Amino acid sequence: MFELNGFVAGAAAFSIVVVIFIVFFSLSKRYALKRKNEIREFCLARGFSFAEDEALLSGVWNGDFGRALPVPAPSGVPHMFRKLFSSGPASLGFTGLEIFGTGFDRKAGNIVTLPFGKSSLLFLDYEYSESAGEGTNVYSHSVAALKLVFPLPAFTLRPEHLGDKILAMAGFEDIDIPGFGEFSKKYCLKGPEKNSVMIFFTPQRAMALEKTDGWRIQCSGNYLALFKKEGYIPVSDYLSFIEEVKALLDSLGLKT
Repeated sequence: MFELNGFVAGAAAFSIVVVIFIVFFSLSKRYALKRKNEIREFCLARGFSFAEDEALLSGVWNGDFGRALPVPAPSGVPHMFRKLFSSGPASLGFTGLEIFGTGFDRKAGNIVTLPFGKSSLLFLDYEYSESAGEGTNVYSHSVAALKLVFPLPAFTLRPEHLGDKILAMAGFEDIDIPGFGEFSKKYCLKGPEKNSVMIFFTPQRAMALEKTDGWRIQCSGNYLALFKKEGYIPVSDYLSFIEEVKALLDSLGLKT
């Protein structure tokens, strides 16, 4: 009787877990569909281009998406599971940008495209996964991406935190812009070619960024990505986000 009761209790617990999973999966799919439809309607109302994923962007950025090759699965993944962990051009790995090369199971969707100077500016929902012990963490961001008309020095800029100050005391310093202490307090700036990065960050550009908060900017030389904290921008705030990105790029002299 004790064994039977234990079996029944275990079966009940398993059933509850299954039900919770089904409910969570159903709600997630419903939210994803609702967001996709809202962003599509947002684009239609404003004359922006919309694509569910990168497969519809073959002509964007002079055909870069059409030439992009699939990103293979990380080394060490068994052959029979490699397809599960590989990423196609949705990873945007061809840009060389850090965010698009981080983790695995990388996905881009709900892509908004609008002209910006001589290039095209993309806004997309982007997510990737990273191993965390025996589990997996999924990270999502609303990202703006731009193919630059002229190459820039590679750099990464993000909000500075306590860990950066500790590393600085140990001799691992970021790049400070002379005369702009507020900029250096707000942001951690790094790049492989320090002198080139400092030349690009003119007083006007440093001053423009001093007036902002929370930006993460990555440049691989020919491509640029801009995003803020984790999570997707609500559709109700999407136009404000687009205008904020455009204004920031303009203040950095990147609209040509």
